[in-house]
Amino acid sequence: MENWIFKKTKAAGNRIDRLLVENNIILARFMEIIFGVIWILDGSFLLQKNFVTIFTNIILTAGENQPAFLAGWFSFWSGIILPNAYTFMYMIAFLEFMLAVSLILGLGRKIGYAGGFILSILLWAIPEGFGGPYNSGVAEIGTGIIYAIVFIFLAITSSIHGRNKYTADYYIEKKADKWKYIAEINY
Repeated sequence: MENWIFKKTKAAGNRIDRLLVENNIILARFMEIIFGVIWILDGSFLLQKNFVTIFTNIILTAGENQPAFLAGWFSFWSGIILPNAYTFMYMIAFLEFMLAVSLILGLGRKIGYAGGFILSILLWAIPEGFGGPYNSGVAEIGTGIIYAIVFIFLAITSSIHGRNKYTADYYIEKKADKWKYIAEINY
């Protein structure tokens, strides 16, 4: 009886493993699309009415309770962002929407991954205050650093798989071979 259960479980596991291996490029593409939808949602929150007030408060308070050696960093960014809050808010929303387009369509993926990594690090380092793990009772490091790591994994996955026929890049590369330098990690 015990062997029968083990054999059935192992057989089911093998089918799932085989299914995942055979379709891993589709699964990776699906995860990219889901991540793009997350960026659309994030960008749309920036365009809500009166969000500029929240945005300026986030920038003002990002440096609170931070170590003294980071005070210059936060005052520098406050001095640049606060007088131009609308410009920065709309610029970030625009970049997030462009990032979402890149992820959802699979368009200019190499630039999208690099730009997403940089934007995520900047969002983590400025408004998220490096996650603020310097206060007692803080239990998280912020989302920006996690997003940056996701972009690293997307780039690694893309590098392993190479050209992906489920992306816009694939079809553009058929017409314009040089597009691979914008789209593919391996070039």
